[in-house]
Amino acid sequence: MSEQCLIAEYESVAQMEIALEVLNKSDFTLEQYSVVMNADDPALRQLEGESTERESESPPTSGAVGTGTFVGGVAAAPLSAATLIGPFMILGPLVGMAAGAAAGGVLSSIQRWGVTEDAGAEYEKRVEQGSVLVIFHDSDESQVRKADRLLMTTRPRSLETFELSE
Repeated sequence: MSEQCLIAEYESVAQMEIALEVLNKSDFTLEQYSVVMNADDPALRQLEGESTERESESPPTSGAVGTGTFVGGVAAAPLSAATLIGPFMILGPLVGMAAGAAAGGVLSSIQRWGVTEDAGAEYEKRVEQGSVLVIFHDSDESQVRKADRLLMTTRPRSLETFELSE
């Protein structure tokens, strides 16, 4: 069995929101994907403001976790779960991995999913320039193929699959 990773690169937070909506509607969970974006992205600040406004307008429903939502209510992931590591805002399983690898580059931690060091560095550079990444990972190849098909419909700038054989 091998761990697989799929990286979808988007030009904007709005495009990433659509991708997360597609994944969530297909029953994928935050345990299966991470989001990486530039912490200085103006769209992130706008989302934080919208989230705060929505929060004050309506109380959380039962089962709601944390305060606010990461992407304007589309994703079930709470903003409080997102972590600032260096110049990046990271949400999902990558947070724990990236925290330990921050000195060697935040995205170098995804080498365990088969992403080469050079590819990780290139993606990191793209995020610094404004790209937003959705990183899907699973050991079930059929889940990765399904996510690939779904994310392809969201018109990412790039979509690449990596595999690490054990």
